Amino acid sequence: MPAPVSFALGPVELIGVRLDAAGPDAGVIAAIGEQVAAHAVQVVDLVLVAVSPEGTVSWQEADGAAFELAGLRGRAPGLIGEDDIRQFARWLPAGGFALLVLLELVWLHTMAADLADAGGTVVVDERIPAPIVNAVLDAAVERSVAVAMDGRFGT
Repeated sequence: MPAPVSFALGPVELIGVRLDAAGPDAGVIAAIGEQVAAHAVQVVDLVLVAVSPEGTVSWQEADGAAFELAGLRGRAPGLIGEDDIRQFARWLPAGGFALLVLLELVWLHTMAADLADAGGTVVVDERIPAPIVNAVLDAAVERSVAVAMDGRFGT
């Protein structure tokens, strides 16, 4: 029997949060902190991104007391690379700010290790943003209602 597989990190997800100012407010930090406290995610890396009014992109690792107090210390600062930052910055307007958060999904880390132990490998993990999946769901419900109504009233 092969030895159990051990991953330092499980699958991670890069999330970009557009901000109203140069740094996140307490609500943004708390929202991420709640997921960390619930053991749903672990923060791997955090980067603050700014696009100047002229379009110049700058960034820095997010650190400081507000992040530390919320338990948002990255496990592996520096994993969010320049290419990731520049690609995301294209979504920001001139003068815009964002927080990039690299999160390890705790449940998926466990599942990936368990699957590997069983001889399987996670090869695709595609996240569909909530607004998109909910729009698709709403459209499907509307179609179902229309089909049901069509059959009911013969129209």
